[in-house]
Amino acid sequence: MFTFTDSEDLNRSYIANTDDIVKAIGENPIIKKTILKVLWTQFAELETESVANYIADKYLLKLIKNDESLFEKLSVFKNTSINKVAPDFTLEILKDKKTELINLCNYDEARQYIVVFWSSTCSHCLEELPRLHKYVKTLEEGIIKVIAIGLEDDIYGWTERVEDLSSFIHVFGEGKWDNKIGNDYGVTETPSYFILDKNKKIIGKPYDFDAIKTYYQKHPIAP
Repeated sequence: MFTFTDSEDLNRSYIANTDDIVKAIGENPIIKKTILKVLWTQFAELETESVANYIADKYLLKLIKNDESLFEKLSVFKNTSINKVAPDFTLEILKDKKTELINLCNYDEARQYIVVFWSSTCSHCLEELPRLHKYVKTLEEGIIKVIAIGLEDDIYGWTERVEDLSSFIHVFGEGKWDNKIGNDYGVTETPSYFILDKNKKIIGKPYDFDAIKTYYQKHPIAP
């Protein structure tokens, strides 16, 4: 799989090698499923999304119809891959002193969006989010809007923390690790970041705040 490859087009080689491996396995579904799960996991961890999704779509999803947990994991990974439209959820927007409910897909207040999953009990989040807040406030209004989903067990600590992050749009993610929005995005740690374009397509998944700054140094937003 990883040795016989074309260095100029690794992903195409990986896909071709996957097809060869499946042919060599033959019609043994147990061995095929086991090997393909290992390969999918490797490419998913390497963030080689196109190959991981190819393995899932062409082969693995057909073999794991009775494995609901793995089926969901593969589906969430695909739905949150680069160039996919971000999973939708509802925002509460304060407008003219009234709270309005609007879906993310219909929200049109910036050229790009950063969706960040965090928690008021996460020390790393409490270090990074103020830096992100300060960074975004240096930009012209309407360039980037941050939507912060707090994955929480209770609302009290979260309420205190959001006061210091007033320029963000805040969503209370009740249930913490059993929250639908977090589950739809496949979030397993905080903070987790997703950069969306104007049409809510996922264009970046930086690891931390420094990676966000690096991303925008390489991909400045056009005026």
